[in-house]
Amino acid sequence: MKTTDGVFRNGGISKSLHMLCKNLNLHPMMRVKDGRIVVFGLCCGNPYRYAKRYLKRLLRKADEIDTQFALLMYTSCSDELIRSIEAEMRKRVPFKRILVAPTYATVSCELGSGCFGVIFIKK
Repeated sequence: MKTTDGVFRNGGISKSLHMLCKNLNLHPMMRVKDGRIVVFGLCCGNPYRYAKRYLKRLLRKADEIDTQFALLMYTSCSDELIRSIEAEMRKRVPFKRILVAPTYATVSCELGSGCFGVIFIKK
Protein backbone atom coordinates (compact mmCIF):
# COMPACT_ATOMS: atom_id res chain seq x y z
CA MET A 1 0.00 0.00 0.00
CA LYS A 2 1.23 3.44 -0.92
CA THR A 3 0.36 5.16 2.37
CA THR A 4 -1.21 4.07 5.64
CA ASP A 5 -3.50 7.08 5.97
CA GLY A 6 -6.71 5.31 4.94
CA VAL A 7 -6.16 2.09 6.86
CA PHE A 8 -5.15 4.04 9.99
CA ARG A 9 -8.16 6.33 9.73
CA ASN A 10 -10.43 3.26 9.59
CA GLY A 11 -8.78 1.50 12.55
CA GLY A 12 -6.89 -1.13 10.56
CA ILE A 13 -3.51 -0.33 12.09
CA SER A 14 -2.28 1.32 15.27
CA LYS A 15 -1.14 4.94 15.50
CA SER A 16 2.42 3.86 16.29
CA LEU A 17 2.62 1.69 13.13
CA HIS A 18 1.06 4.47 11.08
CA MET A 19 3.61 7.01 12.33
CA LEU A 20 6.49 4.57 11.82
CA CYS A 21 5.42 3.95 8.21
CA LYS A 22 4.81 7.62 7.53
CA ASN A 23 8.11 8.87 8.99
CA LEU A 24 10.32 6.13 7.54
CA ASN A 25 8.48 5.80 4.20
CA LEU A 26 7.58 2.16 4.88
CA HIS A 27 4.75 0.28 3.20
CA PRO A 28 2.89 -2.45 5.09
CA MET A 29 2.18 -5.83 3.53
CA MET A 30 -1.20 -7.06 4.68
CA ARG A 31 -3.19 -10.28 4.28
CA VAL A 32 -6.40 -11.81 5.52
CA LYS A 33 -5.91 -14.26 8.38
CA ASP A 34 -8.79 -15.77 10.32
CA GLY A 35 -11.18 -13.25 8.78
CA ARG A 36 -9.11 -10.20 9.77
CA ILE A 37 -6.64 -8.06 7.86
CA VAL A 38 -3.22 -8.31 9.52
CA VAL A 39 0.20 -6.82 8.75
CA PHE A 40 2.75 -9.50 7.88
CA GLY A 41 5.67 -7.36 6.85
CA LEU A 42 6.99 -3.93 5.91
CA CYS A 43 8.69 -2.82 2.68
CA CYS A 44 10.53 0.27 1.62
CA GLY A 45 11.24 1.81 -1.74
CA ASN A 46 9.19 2.48 -4.84
CA PRO A 47 5.97 0.65 -5.76
CA TYR A 48 7.76 -1.77 -8.11
CA ARG A 49 10.15 -2.82 -5.38
CA TYR A 50 7.57 -3.35 -2.67
CA ALA A 51 5.18 -5.07 -5.10
CA LYS A 52 7.90 -7.57 -6.00
CA ARG A 53 8.75 -8.19 -2.35
CA TYR A 54 5.06 -8.62 -1.45
CA LEU A 55 4.58 -11.19 -4.23
CA LYS A 56 7.75 -13.03 -3.25
CA ARG A 57 6.42 -13.50 0.30
CA LEU A 58 2.82 -14.15 -0.70
CA LEU A 59 3.54 -16.66 -3.49
CA ARG A 60 6.59 -18.39 -2.02
CA LYS A 61 4.90 -21.80 -1.70
CA ALA A 62 3.86 -22.15 -5.35
CA ASP A 63 3.27 -25.90 -4.99
CA GLU A 64 0.47 -25.17 -2.47
CA ILE A 65 -1.38 -22.78 -4.81
CA ASP A 66 -4.13 -23.80 -7.22
CA THR A 67 -2.93 -22.46 -10.59
CA GLN A 68 -6.35 -22.37 -12.30
CA PHE A 69 -7.19 -18.79 -11.38
CA ALA A 70 -5.97 -15.70 -9.53
CA LEU A 71 -7.43 -12.25 -9.05
CA LEU A 72 -5.35 -9.05 -9.01
CA MET A 73 -7.32 -6.11 -7.63
CA TYR A 74 -6.00 -2.57 -7.32
CA THR A 75 -6.86 1.02 -6.39
CA SER A 76 -5.39 3.91 -8.37
CA CYS A 77 -2.26 2.13 -9.63
CA SER A 78 -0.64 2.92 -12.98
CA ASP A 79 -1.19 0.53 -15.88
CA GLU A 80 2.56 -0.04 -16.04
CA LEU A 81 2.69 -1.09 -12.37
CA ILE A 82 -0.28 -3.45 -12.82
CA ARG A 83 1.36 -5.08 -15.88
CA SER A 84 4.57 -5.45 -13.88
CA ILE A 85 2.70 -7.08 -10.97
CA GLU A 86 0.87 -9.47 -13.30
CA ALA A 87 4.17 -10.46 -14.98
CA GLU A 88 5.77 -11.09 -11.58
CA MET A 89 2.79 -13.24 -10.53
CA ARG A 90 3.15 -15.37 -13.69
CA LYS A 91 6.90 -15.66 -13.09
CA ARG A 92 6.36 -17.05 -9.59
CA VAL A 93 3.27 -19.23 -10.19
CA PRO A 94 2.09 -20.57 -13.59
CA PHE A 95 -1.47 -19.29 -13.28
CA LYS A 96 -3.68 -20.31 -16.20
CA ARG A 97 -5.80 -17.18 -15.82
CA ILE A 98 -5.31 -13.91 -13.94
CA LEU A 99 -8.25 -11.54 -13.79
CA VAL A 100 -7.14 -7.93 -13.32
CA ALA A 101 -9.78 -5.55 -11.97
CA PRO A 102 -10.08 -2.28 -10.04
CA THR A 103 -11.49 -2.66 -6.53
CA TYR A 104 -14.83 -1.50 -5.28
CA ALA A 105 -15.24 1.97 -3.81
CA THR A 106 -15.57 0.46 -0.33
CA VAL A 107 -12.10 -1.09 -0.51
CA SER A 108 -10.64 2.11 -1.92
CA CYS A 109 -12.10 4.09 0.97
CA GLU A 110 -10.91 1.59 3.58
CA LEU A 111 -7.33 1.17 2.35
CA GLY A 112 -6.65 4.29 0.27
CA SER A 113 -5.18 4.73 -3.18
CA GLY A 114 -2.14 2.94 -4.53
CA CYS A 115 -3.03 -0.47 -3.06
CA PHE A 116 -3.23 -3.83 -4.73
CA GLY A 117 -4.13 -7.29 -3.59
CA VAL A 118 -3.88 -10.84 -4.90
CA ILE A 119 -6.50 -13.47 -4.30
CA PHE A 120 -5.92 -17.16 -5.04
CA ILE A 121 -7.01 -20.57 -3.82
CA LYS A 122 -4.74 -22.88 -1.84
CA LYS A 123 -4.73 -26.58 -2.68
